[in-house]
Amino acid sequence: MSSTKEKLIDSAMKHLYQLGYNRFSFAPVAKECGIAKASIHYHFPDKDSLVLAAIEKYITNQKHFLENIKQDQSLIAPEKFNAIFDHAYEQMINMNYIGCLAGNLGLEISETNPRVLEYIQAFLEYKEKLMAEILKEGQLQGSIKNDIDINKTALNILTSIEGGIITSKISKNAKLLANALSVCRKIVSEITC
Repeated sequence: MSSTKEKLIDSAMKHLYQLGYNRFSFAPVAKECGIAKASIHYHFPDKDSLVLAAIEKYITNQKHFLENIKQDQSLIAPEKFNAIFDHAYEQMINMNYIGCLAGNLGLEISETNPRVLEYIQAFLEYKEKLMAEILKEGQLQGSIKNDIDINKTALNILTSIEGGIITSKISKNAKLLANALSVCRKIVSEITC
């Protein structure tokens, strides 16, 4: 990928976080990248193609982090979940309460842009599956109880995290995410052997 295209994607991610989909345009991206607005069309024919590229990069980065946690053999399942919870909290603080790019866009344009929604739904399904896999791995290692419903537990953890992120974004209050993560930590504690 060309460095200009990569810069455009990085800038788009930043501006999508700040502006959301509806207020997002090529103008601030072009200005930040030092190119003419029309030049963006060489790399991205329309707004949606740039938005999708930004979402893809965001999701790829998140998946890379989550895969590294999942594959870290030095951690048992409860520790892997705590690393995921810590990451969610740190991102919220470091990004000044602007939430999760995928979640933000999913809420804003879920009814009007099915392609974007498909990416976001697939990402949520991926996260749920990854959490279920960590739980299953924990059962095999003996760190997670065998009598739990893995899929239901993974979904409960995921929805608690996502709900905490959304409420913290809206209120600009990290305590709401911290409370949601506390619920997640309790769930994990109760199923830990």
